[in-house]
Amino acid sequence: MAQGSRILLAAQGMDPDVFVWDTAQRLVNYSNGAYIVESVLKHSTLAPAGTQAVILSCRRFRVGVRPASAFTEIMKVRIFIQAGRPHAGWISAEDARWPNGKPILPVSP
Repeated sequence: MAQGSRILLAAQGMDPDVFVWDTAQRLVNYSNGAYIVESVLKHSTLAPAGTQAVILSCRRFRVGVRPASAFTEIMKVRIFIQAGRPHAGWISAEDARWPNGKPILPVSP
């Protein structure tokens, strides 16, 4: 996952749209289940599946109560969804795909 790489956003769950968060910490909190609906509405943008993006940076973080060896990747991306106006925010790498549609991270069993 190199800075400047082009990707597409698509969640792996039933709803393929992706939350793009205004801060990395809010994304981490959401991923760990520590959020309220109001914060989701105020601090994220819902990007439709297939939204084009460019990777700005990547980070690793420990996931909730799992063992210390359990980490996941998050990325700061620039997305293009509103009449070509770029918007930067944070996503889970699990919600990113290469332009050919393959997931960036291996899919969990």
